[in-house]
Amino acid sequence: MLRSTASLFSRATLRAPFSTSLLRPYRPRKNIFGPSLPPGRRIDPIIVAPDPEERIVLPDPSSWRTFFSTIPVKDRISVSNPKTAAKMADAFVPAGSRDKVIIEAFPGPGALTRALLALPKSRIRKLIVIDDHKPYLEYLQPLADVDPRLVVIPKSGFAWDSYQFMEDSGELSGVIQHPFSHDLHPHLQFISHLPLSTMGEQFAAQIFRCIPEREWLFKFGRVPLNLILSEHLWTRLQNPLNSSTRCKLTVIADATSDISPAIPLRELLPYDEHFHPTVSKFAPMSSPESRRIGMSFVAVDIKPLKDQAIEKGMIEKWDYCLRRLFVVRSKPLKSAISHLAPGAAVLIKKLANPDLPVSQQVDIKKSVRALEIRDWALLLKAFDEWPFAPQVSSSLINFFIIFGFDFVTWSLTYWIEYRNLWFPSRSSRTIGG
Repeated sequence: MLRSTASLFSRATLRAPFSTSLLRPYRPRKNIFGPSLPPGRRIDPIIVAPDPEERIVLPDPSSWRTFFSTIPVKDRISVSNPKTAAKMADAFVPAGSRDKVIIEAFPGPGALTRALLALPKSRIRKLIVIDDHKPYLEYLQPLADVDPRLVVIPKSGFAWDSYQFMEDSGELSGVIQHPFSHDLHPHLQFISHLPLSTMGEQFAAQIFRCIPEREWLFKFGRVPLNLILSEHLWTRLQNPLNSSTRCKLTVIADATSDISPAIPLRELLPYDEHFHPTVSKFAPMSSPESRRIGMSFVAVDIKPLKDQAIEKGMIEKWDYCLRRLFVVRSKPLKSAISHLAPGAAVLIKKLANPDLPVSQQVDIKKSVRALEIRDWALLLKAFDEWPFAPQVSSSLINFFIIFGFDFVTWSLTYWIEYRNLWFPSRSSRTIGG
């Protein structure tokens, strides 16, 4: 009896919320289900998804936070207002469009998807959506079960092999290749929300790089695009000449495409009335303002230009020269050009040769950020013809773009976001913050 009592007492002691030893203070058991949320942080209640038949219709936008947790995909911005989605759909695929094959990446729960399918059927022959987030797929797949025009590909919109899989599956078998020198492709079109993250900006940059190389969807011709992107990224694409914020992305976008708003910017304000997730008072303020939920979003039309300033096979050299010269963007070209390579100053004689027609000369007194697309084209032509130009190899770059970009960028981005989420005090030291 005494032995049994002692045994019970020792078990009770182990469960006591205080230490029985001064040398080993009590520590709470670790949460085997994952780290706890920081004090004061709210967990959005998650409602179990209804039956598939009931998921054909989306929940009211005011309840999206309870149906779709924002933590796993907090950088994924999706249009939620049905009226806004209908307005976008009509702007992206206007009256007169016929037999369109539309690829929609990052559709979210599918408000825009439903608005596109609600257009007259003569406008859209097939709608292919690409998304790999399971809660969103639960509201996309039931829609495909009732409308044969919709095809759901449960893969990442970031991964280039997702689009190769789509093509290998025969989803684009009826799409003809349209010569790039002709008008915009009459049938194929690409639509996407761009995530509010570094990955979204990188995805946009890769799209513009593919245009002059006739890669990706552009092997079919001048495929029009519609992107729903942050005002910050829109500003980067539209930076005017001589602007202090003009950058490499601005020049490549300007050289390859005609970009304009599909819907007036004021019609997408305020943010909370049109997009998910809405701004939460519990949201951390550690993210850079340019990537913070609540930033205005813009719906844009992108039309690849018929006459490309960047010749096919030259994108890597453009990338090299732009990257080198924009480090000294405020300097005049005559002093900045030496940053291209040792001895590059010799190119000045060719660019400012008075014996050449004025149309073939470059004003070398202009600052790098004031150079027009015509100036860049002449500079790249001289660089390409220079026998001592450094060799710009695209093999390693293409390897990371095609194979490594998805994993490396995803890992880096989510490591940064995780650290900001759990250790907001360290946000000032994050990469790109």
